[in-house]
Amino acid sequence: MKKICLVLAVVILGSLAASATNINFSFDGYCDAIELTLTGTPKVYLDGVHDLSACGLPNTLIGGFAHTIPGYGSWLDTGDPLFGYLYGLPYGLELLSNANTKQSCIWAYYIDFAGGFDVIDNSGTCTYFKSALTRGNAAGLPRSFKKIQK
Repeated sequence: MKKICLVLAVVILGSLAASATNINFSFDGYCDAIELTLTGTPKVYLDGVHDLSACGLPNTLIGGFAHTIPGYGSWLDTGDPLFGYLYGLPYGLELLSNANTKQSCIWAYYIDFAGGFDVIDNSGTCTYFKSALTRGNAAGLPRSFKKIQK
């Protein structure tokens, strides 16, 4: 019985890994990038990294979900605790970007304030890439989010 359960667990984990989709994009004109993995059945769960290595800052782990906005298609909605990590602020960033890699890439950062309201911080276009090796050099460019005043 233990062997059957072990084999079943390996098969399930293998099928989850096989069904994962990577979505990577860099912010045009900025030093940072997002590297996400879309998993689940249906594929709605996101986890990944806000890659700040070219900015000289530490990477942050991010997570979220994929969803549709009627009339606007598929979107990635990701929570990013970056402000809390870097500036000791009690709120994070929300990144909203389109999920269809066959369309042009667009994004917007919102600051998630306590009390349930969001304020747009920055937005722009982005470029999809397959792996970090194909991303290109972004050193010396500004980061995509703006530091806000406490």
